[in-house]
Amino acid sequence: MPTASPPRGGLASLLRMAARHKGKMSLACGFSLAAQLCAVAPFLVLFVLVGRIAQPQGGAVQPDQVWPLALAAGGCVLLRHAFAAASSALAHLSAFAILHDLRLSIARALPRLPLGSFNETASGQIRKVMLEDVEQMEIFIGHNLPELIGSLLYLLLSTGVLLLVDWRLALASLCLLPVGFLAQALTIARNKDLRTRYFTANERTNAAMVQYVQGMPVIKAFSRTEESLRAYAGSVADCARHEARMCRRWSVPMTVFSVALGANMLVLLPLGAWLHLSGEVDLPTLFLFLLMGLGLGNALQQFMTLGSFLENQAEGRRRIDALLAREPLPEPAAPGQPEGNALALGHVDFAYGDKQVLFDVSARLEPGRFLALVGPSGAGKSTLARLVPRFRDVTGGAITLGGRDIRDMPLDTLMARTTFVFQDVFLFNDTVEANLRVGRPDASPAEMEAAARAARCHKFIAGLPGGYGHVVGERGAVLSGGEKQRICIARALLKDAPILVLDEATAFIDPENEADIQAALGALARNRTLIVIAHRLSTITAADEILVMDRGRVAARGTHEGLLRESPLYARLWQAHLASRNWSFNTGGAA
Repeated sequence: MPTASPPRGGLASLLRMAARHKGKMSLACGFSLAAQLCAVAPFLVLFVLVGRIAQPQGGAVQPDQVWPLALAAGGCVLLRHAFAAASSALAHLSAFAILHDLRLSIARALPRLPLGSFNETASGQIRKVMLEDVEQMEIFIGHNLPELIGSLLYLLLSTGVLLLVDWRLALASLCLLPVGFLAQALTIARNKDLRTRYFTANERTNAAMVQYVQGMPVIKAFSRTEESLRAYAGSVADCARHEARMCRRWSVPMTVFSVALGANMLVLLPLGAWLHLSGEVDLPTLFLFLLMGLGLGNALQQFMTLGSFLENQAEGRRRIDALLAREPLPEPAAPGQPEGNALALGHVDFAYGDKQVLFDVSARLEPGRFLALVGPSGAGKSTLARLVPRFRDVTGGAITLGGRDIRDMPLDTLMARTTFVFQDVFLFNDTVEANLRVGRPDASPAEMEAAARAARCHKFIAGLPGGYGHVVGERGAVLSGGEKQRICIARALLKDAPILVLDEATAFIDPENEADIQAALGALARNRTLIVIAHRLSTITAADEILVMDRGRVAARGTHEGLLRESPLYARLWQAHLASRNWSFNTGGAA
């Protein structure tokens, strides 16, 4: 599947994302500015207060001189927290709205992708993007962005005030800043490639975790707990190795960074003491610089630390953009509607990348025809069937519906006329009724029951606690394999599409129900185009035409009786099927 290259402008994308709610974000930044102004104000009040106390000619400081200043300082502290709370609230409102939009954008983008692409991307990787990477955007919008702006404004305001008071002590307060910037830049540069590999390893860990949990019944049944856990633990260890390598690369520059930003007192205090003793700086000025200089180092450290987090969030945003940038199935520039439901495959070729798997396959199915695809595993049966509803597009030839190339009609039109029942069935963790209504949400109870009866599943549904209102569990956990498949067949029947594709959909049908299913398939084919992929050849003996696939080509075609006479491959498949039906355990003792 063609995909766009991952976008590299992660930071620019983050800022564009924030700009979607520029009204709220502007107010949040405005409140953040006000909060930082209020953060600087108490230092100025203390500067004035210390100046009054330090004036020997002024005599003792009276309470009526102190209380207004104290109240002003306290009021600034309260206002700072109020403005910060308002800024945080507005930023979080924007963040949650953006998360909502992002997740909906991804949810809307996924159905437009070729369905075959989901076989190439582990569900754990998509899960990480939709949950963890998107959640990082909330941290950026709701926390980091206003805090970054607040720290930057505090630094600018504090630096401006200090420069106005005494430029020498101001430079002393900032003298180690270049060392901190250099260490931070070195940290980011040295870990850029490792950060990308760490995110990739984290995606693989998520995929391994999902597989480990979903495969637990098989793992337990075959006593493969240790081996499966080892595979999962290996992915976790790989992720941990990348994280450890990043930490090792961080250790020295981050230590230099932390020491540099917190060590300005090593320069400021001796210089301030010397200037004060020499009479060039008074005590209130020295007091102001000792207070604000220390706070300046903390603000710088917070600002730079947030900057390092920003790079992680930018990498997450790049992965979100990469998922959203995947090319959807191309829609026709001038779509048209099919005339009828006749389906034709004309010299169809298909390749996965450079590997061609289908060669010059042709067939024509009029409405009401029943086509079966049989052949050894890997012959291309499922690949061919999945081209009909455009799970992927052909690489050669064409598939037409009603005389029109399926690539030249709206995808919604094609989906409305086709239904697919997979071998690997999927049921939602909801009621039987809700799962059936996926086929047609407006179906009446009578229509649902009719579809269930046709698929021979009404009887066991009626026997469930709650009947059609029974919750089937995650992926239909409370049902047997055959029961789940029959519900999926009923769901397909309820959709009532003119083309029905069954991919090994009868694989787990109980032998005693096989005759019923064959009768149901015969009823289904009436006024429908039916394509069935089956290893259980007894379910397709009534097919109007059977294509025998071998290595991506049509090795033979005809009816069941004719192929038994004319196709050695089909005859072997039939004999293998009969042998499997008669096979049983030999419980007798050795001769």
